[in-house]
Amino acid sequence: MNLKEQFKRIGGHRLNEANPDGTISPDEDKEMNELLDDVESQMEDLTYEWEMEVKRIGGDFRSPGYKAQVLKRVETIISQWDDKKL
Repeated sequence: MNLKEQFKRIGGHRLNEANPDGTISPDEDKEMNELLDDVESQMEDLTYEWEMEVKRIGGDFRSPGYKAQVLKRVETIISQWDDKKL
C-alpha cells in the first residue's frame, strides 16, 4: 500500500504525535519507561518459569530441545504481534 492509500485509509487526517506547541504529552516518556520496565520484569518471570518447567519435564537430557520448542513458539507469537497494525 502506498502512502496515498494509507492516508486515505486513516481518514485523510494527518497524524501528529506532538501537541500543537511541539511537545509530547507530559507523562509519555515516564509511562513508556514504566512499560519497558514492566515488560522486562514479566519476561524475566516467564522465562524463569519456562526454564523450570522444561527441566521438570525433560530433565538434563531433553530440556534443551524443549527449551528450543518454547523459544520457537515465543518467536512466532512475537512476530505475529509485530505484524499487527496498531
